[in-house]
Amino acid sequence: MEDVFEERGSAMKVVCTRKELADGVQVVAHAVSERNPLMILTHILMQADDRGLHLSASDLELGISMTIPADVAEPGSVTTPARLFSELVGSLPDGEVHISADRSHATRVFCPGSDYRIVGLPPEEYPSLPEVEVENSFKVPQVHLRNAIRQTSFAVSSEDKGRPILTGVLIDFEGATATLVATDTTRLALRSIPVTEGQGAMQAIVPVRALNEVLRSLGDEAGDVEVRLSAKQAKFVTPRGVAVTTRLIEGQYPAYRRVVPQGGRIRLTLQTTAVLQAMRRASLVARNSAHRVDIRTFEDKLVMSAVSSTEGEAREEVELIREGDDIEVGLHGRYMLDVLSAIDSPGFVIEFTEPLRPCVVRPKLEEE
Repeated sequence: MEDVFEERGSAMKVVCTRKELADGVQVVAHAVSERNPLMILTHILMQADDRGLHLSASDLELGISMTIPADVAEPGSVTTPARLFSELVGSLPDGEVHISADRSHATRVFCPGSDYRIVGLPPEEYPSLPEVEVENSFKVPQVHLRNAIRQTSFAVSSEDKGRPILTGVLIDFEGATATLVATDTTRLALRSIPVTEGQGAMQAIVPVRALNEVLRSLGDEAGDVEVRLSAKQAKFVTPRGVAVTTRLIEGQYPAYRRVVPQGGRIRLTLQTTAVLQAMRRASLVARNSAHRVDIRTFEDKLVMSAVSSTEGEAREEVELIREGDDIEVGLHGRYMLDVLSAIDSPGFVIEFTEPLRPCVVRPKLEEE
């Protein structure tokens, strides 16, 4: 196969490790849609220069890119089918992988014992998202952003319902704080995180798919994520060098602060794990009865119950600390499981203003 490439002329030559290549391809391939009518958008674009091997993919709404270390013998670019290339690289043995491209846009993948030639498309035809014309930018610790995405994205509406803004997460940046908000009109999740760098104020509605891709690229180690915002786009650059660019959802987000109840007169403090496990069991019975789980307080206990004509009955008790009157209300079991699964503290608080009004669920603060 070497002779074939030499005859056609080399358009790119690089050497990198299989692991770094496989990790990079796996990251950017999440932007690829195999059902895209544009064949080239089912490909990954690879560009080699003095910085290394730049990998990118896009579906014109979402773009993901990152650069991996590579020894570049000859700069150039090539496209290759995302699914085939990802599966191939993922199954190669560890060690060095040689990648080269010829003038007919084919990619050669070579390592000891394996030699492949993959048909590609002209790299100059690969479309790209417009560069983000930054109007506001800020940095946030990646650990905080990771937690904020995880603790809000579950409340995004899974259906358009004529209000596409509800299929995204609002990022409300002002001063030293960035607040992430999601709602499907039945529930609302909100998390504020500190900003380490940045100034000004701006709101942007980011598709939840894009934030989930940002989430995939965040780790536990120290480091900041740079967030760049324009009127129509957002770009997130993570400490590991992954860049996620997305179109924003246009529209006016609801005035979320107005709907959050203030001054709850009944306050219940509970252990997160105990309630999560009990609610999970009770929900097994409640799933065929509109997921309704009734709760009531009795002395120092929270009693959870569910009744189904087809499944039977459930009753659970957990300890609590109550401030205020006793209360008896019905909750949506599945929604409560989403909330409890997102809480990362040992304890949490539920606050009620009235039995038939929305309640507030939040982590228990250390000073409480």
